[in-house]
Amino acid sequence: MNCNIDLIFPGRVHLIENNNFWASRGRSLYRSFDRGTSWKKVMSLTLPISLHLCSMSRLSRRLSRMCINHVIRVDVNSLAIVGFGYIFFYSTVLDKITAKHPIKGKRPLVVCAHNGKLIYGEYGNNPGYKPMELIAVDGEVGSRVIFSFDHIRHIHGVNCDPLDGSLWITTGDSDDESTIWHMSTLEAQPRPILSGSQQSRAVQLLFDMSYIYFGTDTPLEQNYIYRLDRVNYGVKRLHPVSNSVFYGCTVRDTHVFASVCEPSDVNEISNVSIYASDKQDACTWNELIKIPKDVWPMRLFQYGQVLFPIGQNISTQLYFTPMGTDGDQNTYRMQLILEDQI
Repeated sequence: MNCNIDLIFPGRVHLIENNNFWASRGRSLYRSFDRGTSWKKVMSLTLPISLHLCSMSRLSRRLSRMCINHVIRVDVNSLAIVGFGYIFFYSTVLDKITAKHPIKGKRPLVVCAHNGKLIYGEYGNNPGYKPMELIAVDGEVGSRVIFSFDHIRHIHGVNCDPLDGSLWITTGDSDDESTIWHMSTLEAQPRPILSGSQQSRAVQLLFDMSYIYFGTDTPLEQNYIYRLDRVNYGVKRLHPVSNSVFYGCTVRDTHVFASVCEPSDVNEISNVSIYASDKQDACTWNELIKIPKDVWPMRLFQYGQVLFPIGQNISTQLYFTPMGTDGDQNTYRMQLILEDQI
């Protein structure tokens, strides 16, 4: 890491709510009221001893895939905590876990909150191509299936549109499976918007008033950052990237994506890169930083990647958590937008 980047927490920051940050390390939840300057432990999840042991070190978390994957605000009084094979509902008023529901499939990649519910897509290898389910979880009622997708490998992400609350779902992995879907409501039939090639294979989407942005997630072809027009669904290729893209975030009006060290004949796997759009022109993207992959093998200890907190980040700073790279499972802060650019 270079001198312009500061360590703010020895764990992962998941959620930004103005000056309040929520983070995790192992099975424990932490909170900061001053944008990461100081931290207070809130609670620790009660787990079987085997899962507790899995969560105790950075390498054991990577090897077992057992950790807190998501912390998301589902209503004014509750957070959903996704990890260790479960979805926990934590009351910020009562300061306790009020419900616990099992996750179907493996850990979901991108989840969202919608009208007090956590929405996620079933994810896993799915060699038999069974239907993969889009699921809504209510802390009190439990889980219900919203929709079952046939003839796809898995669901990559469920993204909530901040403009109208509709859902945008990404699926993969073959050409005809790689689709960006839209659901106007939880009761609506998913409608395919972009499909048919590895260039429609995506995970997380970013939104502004006019466009939806995504990076492609393919080990088979050159990857790019694209934008999708909200009105006519036209697609514009914006910038090539060094390897697959999973995750991104938005800082004020600047969009950010990170590449992943996913082994393939076309991907560059010695580094991950963070790319950001130009504040004045979101068609122009720049590589901000390269982070070297660490020495641990990817098949066992996960791909090198970068994770970002969710929430509305209206600061001038980017917060990010590398995994499987230098700085593994620590959260850093870097100045992204200069004050005189605001």
